[in-house]
Amino acid sequence: MGNPIHANFDSRPAIDVLGDRYTLLFSSEETGGSYALLEFEIQKGRGSPPHIHSREDESFYVLSGAVDFMLDGKTVHAKAGDVVFGPRGISHNFTGASDVPARMICLVSPGGFEKFLVAAGTPVVDRDQPPPEPTEQAIQHLLKIAPEFGLTML
Repeated sequence: MGNPIHANFDSRPAIDVLGDRYTLLFSSEETGGSYALLEFEIQKGRGSPPHIHSREDESFYVLSGAVDFMLDGKTVHAKAGDVVFGPRGISHNFTGASDVPARMICLVSPGGFEKFLVAAGTPVVDRDQPPPEPTEQAIQHLLKIAPEFGLTML
């Protein structure tokens, strides 16, 4: 099991992946592998490409803005206060759907998915700067490493 943790949001590591920002609130190492807890900041029209997790379930709580989810072929428009569950083994993705960046908390269980984000993205040095535009090189890198983390990109 992990040790008790208390930390300030701004002290937690953040990663930019394909134009969005992911802040690692608790890593799987800190929770004894039980889960990882992240904050996602999703820009309008951006988000995750369609994919399937083979190892973990994801639960999303939308804090602000709106996010369109595609879950096993069904569209869900989630706004602040909504909760969405994406179990492993189903195809899903999400897209920012508000004029301001959408923010949501994501609980990934068991933990480990955060290692994919670290490997796929770039550490944030200055939180006041927006995430950089995605590049073709970044997209190809993400697609190449996804299988190592139990992800099937569609």
